[in-house]
Amino acid sequence: MLGQQGDGWRKSGPIPMIMNVGVAGYAQFKVTGDSGSDIPPSLQGLKDRVFALGPEFNIYVPQPRLTFLVRYEPEFAARNRTQGQTVVFSIAWVAKSLIRHQP
Repeated sequence: MLGQQGDGWRKSGPIPMIMNVGVAGYAQFKVTGDSGSDIPPSLQGLKDRVFALGPEFNIYVPQPRLTFLVRYEPEFAARNRTQGQTVVFSIAWVAKSLIRHQP
């Protein structure tokens, strides 16, 4: 059966899970121009920039207190630099919850 009592977001079973889906991104700007003796004159003083935006998914499994995360951010609108993609996979152990549960 899919979903927490049929909500379509979680798979029912003995281990409750919390999932999040969202959008992640960044903007990166160079604040000073390129300089130095190794830089060709035509490239001196250039500043670069790039943007990235993509999906992010994470799931928290309470019993072992683990969070699994996957993020994909393709870059776009690059100026004076290469354009690429970022893929992130992470696993984190949650040491302690900051939320107090009422008895």
